[in-house]
Amino acid sequence: MKLFANVETFCFKTFKKMHLLESVTTALLPLVLLLPLMQFRGTLAAVRCNSPQYLDFGKVGTITCLFHEDFYAVLWYTEADRISNIPTLRYRNEVKAGPGYESGEFDVHSNGSLIISNVSLDHNEMFTVAYIRFKEERYKSIHVSVIVVGKSNKFVLVVSSF
Repeated sequence: MKLFANVETFCFKTFKKMHLLESVTTALLPLVLLLPLMQFRGTLAAVRCNSPQYLDFGKVGTITCLFHEDFYAVLWYTEADRISNIPTLRYRNEVKAGPGYESGEFDVHSNGSLIISNVSLDHNEMFTVAYIRFKEERYKSIHVSVIVVGKSNKFVLVVSSF
């Protein structure tokens, strides 16, 4: 009889533990499933570059974008860079590199926004930024149209096919 009582007590305690575990699992399961989605949604929600952006001719200009503070890397491309697939400027782990940075034409703000040291008519183009939030994550490309405004000594010839 004592053995039966011990088995009954064991079964009762095991059932209570399983029921408690089932209750906790049921309560936490929606959170566990939604957490990756919430992180993904936050990644997309925090990435934004307005287009077009207007920059003043002959001045320092900034192509402003909003990224997460703790991003892994940003790579900036001009139209010519997209053909060669070599970014004009790379910014990763607070290290700046690339031909545009080395020439002094471009710089990057710690928030990932591109700085143009002296805006010219050559900058009147489509820029592309590849944003990487986490090291293992695929990049997100954003295209930003830049329109240069102000006076220039150069003139632009527009040919129409009317």
